[in-house]
Amino acid sequence: MVLIQYHWYRERYYFDIAVSDIYNKIFKSHIDMSKHEEKIKEEHELLKDSCKDNPKDVELIQSLLALQKTKTLMIKRRGLQSDLESRIEQFIDERKNQNKHDYKRN
Repeated sequence: MVLIQYHWYRERYYFDIAVSDIYNKIFKSHIDMSKHEEKIKEEHELLKDSCKDNPKDVELIQSLLALQKTKTLMIKRRGLQSDLESRIEQFIDERKNQNKHDYKRN
């Protein structure tokens, strides 16, 4: 459930309802993840402040953190390095394509 909540916020799917609320309703239990949710929101805001000159970097860092967290929680660290490198290459390619598009427009 922590992994779902983590991705819920890392992917910027901010909904009025939290994953723990859905879980509690379905399983008629009480799991409080409010501290965890606040921590994720605070981390996101700090990252945005740190990258205010390069907002695209926030997306890359969020994506890399989510990838690392997923591998860690799934106890599947094998291939983490290559997955991180692939994501960075994808980011660079996207940035190059955007720059080409911007250049053609001007």
